[in-house]
Amino acid sequence: MFVSRKYLRDVDRTQLSQLAFVYCLDALDVKTQEQSSQSWRAATEAAVDEDDQLNRLLLTYQVRQYAAKMQASYSPRADQLLMAAYHVYINTEVFLF
Repeated sequence: MFVSRKYLRDVDRTQLSQLAFVYCLDALDVKTQEQSSQSWRAATEAAVDEDDQLNRLLLTYQVRQYAAKMQASYSPRADQLLMAAYHVYINTEVFLF
């Protein structure tokens, strides 16, 4: 894609950073869904690693703060991911007012 050039143009850099942000949101979404399914199974079998859940919640918060700072159009999706990560962390349903 950008192999032939030594440096990226500003347009290319912006496009790649937006793509990286979308991939970051996708990865957080997958990990949150995995933890959600694991937490419901583990509730009857064994304790879930709360440190991992807390780290995921903090990482999601940092990504959401970045989206808000950059005024990204992906901020609503980051808000939903933060709510889902918090939901997994406390094992109850969270509603936005």
